[in-house]
Amino acid sequence: MKANRIFLIVISVFTMVCSAVSCKGQPEEEQYPVTTIIGERTLAGTIGATPMPPSSDPPLPGMFLCLETDSGDYILIHGGHSIVGDTFTVADVEYFEDDEVEITGTVSETQYSASGKKYTFLEIATIKKL
Repeated sequence: MKANRIFLIVISVFTMVCSAVSCKGQPEEEQYPVTTIIGERTLAGTIGATPMPPSSDPPLPGMFLCLETDSGDYILIHGGHSIVGDTFTVADVEYFEDDEVEITGTVSETQYSASGKKYTFLEIATIKKL
């Protein structure tokens, strides 16, 4: 629960700072990014890679690790940060792209612009290989 509380605080602060810096003087309905906390979920799938969301102008190149599921892709977050690269470690276990895993964590959705798509994130609370 402590990790979930920290994640919510980080997302809230990030949203407030981005809104104040990038959207100053715009009407309230156009302030982005907008993040919605969906809730805690347990999801199974394959670790894959997805392009970074366009959170800067111009967008930064690169890929984030994600959890690919039948219901969509979830950009993985661990320790308050999105995971970049092809491997990461949680509780002394190393995880790689193409690993089949089950993850429990907090799901959130962020939209970076009015015309932009919504990106779904999964903050890892627990993870295990299948």
